[in-house]
Amino acid sequence: MAKCKICDRPVLAGPVMHNKCLELLVTEAAEKFCDNYCRWPLTNAEQLEAHCDSCPMERLMQLVKQGGMSEHN
Repeated sequence: MAKCKICDRPVLAGPVMHNKCLELLVTEAAEKFCDNYCRWPLTNAEQLEAHCDSCPMERLMQLVKQGGMSEHN
């Protein structure tokens, strides 16, 4: 039985979408969020990278990229 990638409990059914479609949707939303709402200064690239690595949006992006769904059929 498949397990949830977030809570690791069993799931009865998988999502009804292509992984690439979900990845595109989350990527677009993250870019809009980061560009419009992130208050971290863009002047220091090293600090920005460290901040982005600890951001919840980054975890969401990684979970989507790890999804085991099939490509477009």
